[in-house]
Amino acid sequence: TGAAAQAGPWAIGPVTVDYTALIEHLGVTTCVFKAVNEIGEAATASGSIEIRLAPPTVSASLSTTSVRAGDSVTLSGTSTDATSMSYSCTGAVTRSGALSVPNGSVSVPTSSLGTANCSISASGPGGSASSSVSFTVIARLPEIVVIVPGTVRVGQVFNLQTLAYFATSLSMNCPAPILSSGPLPVGNNTFPLTAQAAWLGTTTCTFTVNNAAGETASTSASITVIP
Repeated sequence: TGAAAQAGPWAIGPVTVDYTALIEHLGVTTCVFKAVNEIGEAATASGSIEIRLAPPTVSASLSTTSVRAGDSVTLSGTSTDATSMSYSCTGAVTRSGALSVPNGSVSVPTSSLGTANCSISASGPGGSASSSVSFTVIARLPEIVVIVPGTVRVGQVFNLQTLAYFATSLSMNCPAPILSSGPLPVGNNTFPLTAQAAWLGTTTCTFTVNNAAGETASTSASITVIP
């Protein structure tokens, strides 16, 4: 009796019956078994089974677990027995939205440094499920560009231009004959200089930038001072 009501005679002795649970059988079914001997004596036994909808499953994955700030990571979800799927990211990335079922993905942009935690949730008639992943947003590699004229004359005013991107510090080291070194401001800066007689000849200066993670990049620029 119950959701899967049926009746009928069975063979005597040990019996195994294969039973296929169908959607129309949802709920509790109680089966009563009655055995009768040749003189009419009877014995009964009963057992119950509850048939439920299969709960959804979901699995989350990432295209990478480490990404440079400003780049994107792909968050993907795969589900079964679900009618809807959504995602939510917190931490270094705050973002949420819906995903297609059974397979959905989204490109997650980044900007802030740190750890981002993303959860994908799936819901269906049988309940809900979730799966979580995380990735780290690290600093961009620093970049440095230096622009100087190739040759200048003594007494000539010229510009030294530095463009330091994604950097927290910038330093310059110029050997003889210019013989100058020290920190410079990051960003896009122009420094007017006057070529000195003591600078006659060619000087190759090295410019080095560092980012928040301690990663470095460097470039060199040469200038020749003539009489």
